[in-house]
Amino acid sequence: MADSGAVMGLIGAIGGALVGGAAGVYGPLLLKARERRQVEADRATERLALQEDRARELADEKLLTLSVARVRTRLWYDFLVQTVTRVSTGEPVDIQTFHTEGSRLAGEAMDICYGLARLRMAGADGGDPNGVLRALRNASEVVYTALRNEELTDAPTPAAVRDALDTAASARSWFRLTIDRLVEEQYRPN
Repeated sequence: MADSGAVMGLIGAIGGALVGGAAGVYGPLLLKARERRQVEADRATERLALQEDRARELADEKLLTLSVARVRTRLWYDFLVQTVTRVSTGEPVDIQTFHTEGSRLAGEAMDICYGLARLRMAGADGGDPNGVLRALRNASEVVYTALRNEELTDAPTPAAVRDALDTAASARSWFRLTIDRLVEEQYRPN
């Protein structure tokens, strides 16, 4: 019996050594695996936070671009209407100044509207949402021609000028509605 007690003790010692050895090897491995998973989870959380920040920045950039586009097209349109009004009341307008200022306003409006297309905004495909740029360019040309031919001086506003300005106003109205819709879509709660 003494031998069986010794054998049992030996088996117990060997079993204990195996369990202790396994715990010594697998314990740190399990801890390392848990740490790796935690690091991967932290990195995924950081990536998600960065993506959300970028999405917010892009949304803010889109809103700013929409607001500026609305203002720039309005400035261009107002310039045309004010020029026609000034000339029809007898105030002299230098055609070169008209051309220079009109070109500047047109360039600013076109740049920002093409920025809408760069931001891949729905409804802004091609950079000329609702044809507002085309209508304003046409109105600018019609007003310029009327100024050059002195059709606005001491006379009622020609039908071609009124029609061109009305078309531009209509295109701007649709443009404003499009911008309002885009703003709503941009900031609609998910």
